[in-house]
Amino acid sequence: MNHRDSSKCCRYKYANFIFVKGNIVDFKEADVLVNPVVKAATELSRSGVVSKAFYKCGQEELQKEYEEAGVPKRFGIDVTVTGSCRSIDAKRIFHATVEGYRGTKSLRLLTCMIKVCLTKAESLNMTSIAFPTVGCGNLQYNADDVAQCFFEAAKETTLKIYIVAYASVIYNTFVKIFADIKESDGQEAVNLRTRPKVKRMSSLISDVSQLVIKPVDSPKSETSSVAVNVLVEMSIVIPAIADLDPESLGKIRDMQTNEVLTHVDLDQSTVTLTGKRGSLDKVKQSILKVLAEDELKQENLDYIKETKGIQEYLLALWHKRTIRSPPYWKNTIFADFSTADYERCQLVNGSPAHDAVTAFVLDTWNASLVGAEKDAGGLVHSKLAIKRIWTIENPFLYTSYQSKLKTLAVKAAIRPFSAVSEPEIKTKQIAGVDYLNSQLINEVNEVYLLHGSSYVDEIAKNGIDSRFSGDKVLFGRGAYFAESSTKADQYADRMNERASAGEPLYMFVVRVLLGEPFVAREAYPYLRKAPCSAVDCRKDSCSDAHLMCDSVIGTHEDVDTPLMLREFIVYHPEQCYPEFLVEYVRQ
Repeated sequence: MNHRDSSKCCRYKYANFIFVKGNIVDFKEADVLVNPVVKAATELSRSGVVSKAFYKCGQEELQKEYEEAGVPKRFGIDVTVTGSCRSIDAKRIFHATVEGYRGTKSLRLLTCMIKVCLTKAESLNMTSIAFPTVGCGNLQYNADDVAQCFFEAAKETTLKIYIVAYASVIYNTFVKIFADIKESDGQEAVNLRTRPKVKRMSSLISDVSQLVIKPVDSPKSETSSVAVNVLVEMSIVIPAIADLDPESLGKIRDMQTNEVLTHVDLDQSTVTLTGKRGSLDKVKQSILKVLAEDELKQENLDYIKETKGIQEYLLALWHKRTIRSPPYWKNTIFADFSTADYERCQLVNGSPAHDAVTAFVLDTWNASLVGAEKDAGGLVHSKLAIKRIWTIENPFLYTSYQSKLKTLAVKAAIRPFSAVSEPEIKTKQIAGVDYLNSQLINEVNEVYLLHGSSYVDEIAKNGIDSRFSGDKVLFGRGAYFAESSTKADQYADRMNERASAGEPLYMFVVRVLLGEPFVAREAYPYLRKAPCSAVDCRKDSCSDAHLMCDSVIGTHEDVDTPLMLREFIVYHPEQCYPEFLVEYVRQ
């Protein structure tokens, strides 16, 4: 079969989708093939149709490797990686658990499953991946919903994504759906982040035509004054009712009154009301209100973290579409920036954000180390005096930064990141900074660090670009940060052109996503990105099945290139956001 002759392409800024009609195990153009394993089956030969096809190709050899790698248990989180086998022409096979359709939660988990596969493929330096049309058969997912899940999950990946459909009707459906998405986005890349929304849980019962209403054939109750011929039974289908918060479910159960009987059936996902039609409509509206309140609660990240654990919290963080600006910003990210790319907003002296930034700079200062490092030549002052502090409100940089944070959240959900604790970063230790540190996501090692520079406007507009770092650097071409203002101050001006007394200098307080850090105890000047995590590898272009780190922490342990103060390096501009600008003078 010639796959190219039967494929159609839709190209977007964030992903390259190629639709193929055929059998996924016969597909030969992708580095990775994805095998959906139904309900975490331990035997591939007893799972779904696709798993059986993979087993037929790999037999016991594939089954043995699958068991040794660990059966994927959790839908939306676990992916088992095996090598290729016999007649399958791919570098890796990803086995991911899927479950039958149970409402909007299933769609969220399917989106997460696809995203986890994409993230793992990228971490293994793969360039392409092929999926079957997951869930469109016996698992009873709607093809339109599955296509939307693919589009949502792939909006930030650079991988080439093949979607292989065995049935002609599914193939034609996917091609049409993606063509509709492309048309609705009007060819504008900025709008690719929006898509038709999956129905909210409350909307599933908002239309009376969706309800089952029938007369009740029962004798008149001795205690009821309601005539039999006006009693009706209303059955309301709520697919996600089993996922409601217990408090919300209790409110629905307690809606029984003298005029309305309420029965909740979790197995059938229904709420049955019996009574007068007018009374039933009032109760139905009350149920809608409870569902709307529950949905808001279920989307609250603090609630998810408290009730469902860190992994669900990280996946919810990635899935959350709304990006909100910090509470101390003057503008929102949706404000009108038509006259400028960003805005400097001066902080009021004594405000919580002003006090925290001041502490970041002054409380990390160490006068005894001034002039001690190689890049600190010409410095003889003993302290810094802050003059002004601004927030840098750049919606474009901040949106890119938050998108990268979401990607790292998925990676952390798969495998928690190592904590930076020996020692803990100075900006985490000092007092009086809780107001800002509480805004950070610790699970992805998001921290505040310092960066001195004379290129103020360039950085505020375009961010800190690792491509412009110098040639003679210890850890390659990256964006360098410090946990101490003593070190950041070294780079606020040129070593051979130090500022005169009283001349204003500038330092950024930067949000940085360290992700999985690599602690470098010696120089790695060749790095172009964070290296492989394997001890015997440490390459920045590793092609083996190793996890890649996300940042480098340079220590002072190499005797040939001693560092008095640690350096923190990231290699992608999206991993840092210059949020505060500090104007100061040396004294």
